[in-house]
Amino acid sequence: MRSIKFKKILSAILMAGVLTTTPMATTAYANTPADVTEQEGAQGDTTLPEQEAAQPEEENQGSQDPQDPQDPQDTPDTPEEVIKVGKARLVSVTSVKETLQLKWKAKGNVSGYLIYRKTSDSDYKKIKTIRDKSQVSYVDQKVTPNKTYRYKIICFYRVDGEVYYGSNSNPISGKVKVEVGRVKNLKVKAKKISLKLNWKKSGEVSGFFIYKKSDKGSFKRIAKVEKKSYLDEKIYLNQKYSYKLRPYRKMDGKVFFGEYTKPVSGKAAVKAVKRKITDKNSGVYGKTILTYEYNDGTMVENPEKYLDDQVSYVMYINKSRQMVTAYAKVDQCLVPVKVFICSPGYATPIGTFHLNLKYRWHELMGPCWGQYCSRITTDGIYFHSIFSSQPNSNKTMSVSAYNKLGTICSHGCVRLQAYAAKWIFDHCPIGTEVVIYNGSGYEPFKKPVIGKLPYWHTWDPTDETAAYLCKQHKCH
Repeated sequence: MRSIKFKKILSAILMAGVLTTTPMATTAYANTPADVTEQEGAQGDTTLPEQEAAQPEEENQGSQDPQDPQDPQDTPDTPEEVIKVGKARLVSVTSVKETLQLKWKAKGNVSGYLIYRKTSDSDYKKIKTIRDKSQVSYVDQKVTPNKTYRYKIICFYRVDGEVYYGSNSNPISGKVKVEVGRVKNLKVKAKKISLKLNWKKSGEVSGFFIYKKSDKGSFKRIAKVEKKSYLDEKIYLNQKYSYKLRPYRKMDGKVFFGEYTKPVSGKAAVKAVKRKITDKNSGVYGKTILTYEYNDGTMVENPEKYLDDQVSYVMYINKSRQMVTAYAKVDQCLVPVKVFICSPGYATPIGTFHLNLKYRWHELMGPCWGQYCSRITTDGIYFHSIFSSQPNSNKTMSVSAYNKLGTICSHGCVRLQAYAAKWIFDHCPIGTEVVIYNGSGYEPFKKPVIGKLPYWHTWDPTDETAAYLCKQHKCH
């Protein structure tokens, strides 16, 4: 009896053309992928992948054969064809250069993979179909920095033109790391009494934080800039400073930081440089000039702080260029200290003289009156300020004479701005040597340039005793 029943069953199977597959140790489902939800069969997420083949009449079933209605007891249910589809296991979701890289493993019958993605404001949607079963990684480039994405994978298996889908993989989330660019070629260079930083950048950068420390200190943030340079003027000469930068990037109202640079160091220093003047057209031809220079070769323009308080001076007047240079005498060298614009006259004598008399105010030709008068020659050639029309009055200065400074226009005296006449008056005692010459050669300083005054500005803007007038008129 058992043999007859077995033959009937076998005959029914062969008649129906149904072959039973060998079960695999993986989840099996028919040719519609399971709903992609956080839990199998959960409600609320009904997004399905694009179908790779036609839907069967009933979901999750393969081909079907009806039961034998004549002998329900002797004929078993017609077996269904069950296809076991492999399953993927997501291993990692990693942020790489503002993309997310997925990696997974799969076992069982697999022809390819469907990749699904969701965000906090959207349900799962298929983003990629991979038809190569050996490909077990994928780079999602359509992502936004600083945003989190959640992924699942479904395996599919293709048999005899039919496509069968497995169940959901485990979900894994990943956040896109904001990539901040880098600082390249950071350099520091001394520039007079300052240190200038320059650098380049690569990648996305909104700006830079600058950190600084001295030899004995620790790094402290000193600036936040967007350009690729910075001038640090808060330094001391001959003090070594170190700097490092950190780039940052702004996104969605937040600030993201990049990597610190390696520290770079520098210092602003002043060195004494001696040179003998060989230019025969210079007023100091044959003299040894001592200059104080910064690291970048720029000369210190006001080096009095490097000089002794009791230093003596020699004044050189270049008549043809209308400029006065004050040199300090140091160890048989001349140190250029000051330069003033002036107005000599055609009658100004050429030669070497010595100051021999001084007046705070003094009557000049005209009559007119000048401040801070230092007599160069005994016959009445003076250093003095621009003349005034009233005695001892700094409010009646000749505007036209002031505006002619830098030209030859005096009667022989050497006219100066008030502050220049006062500096000579204060620093050059009687007996100070004065050299007057015509020279087209070497000068340590450039000739100063000053602005013109309006007709109503009848006082010298450099006169400290008239500073209140500039304050009242808000002019200087």
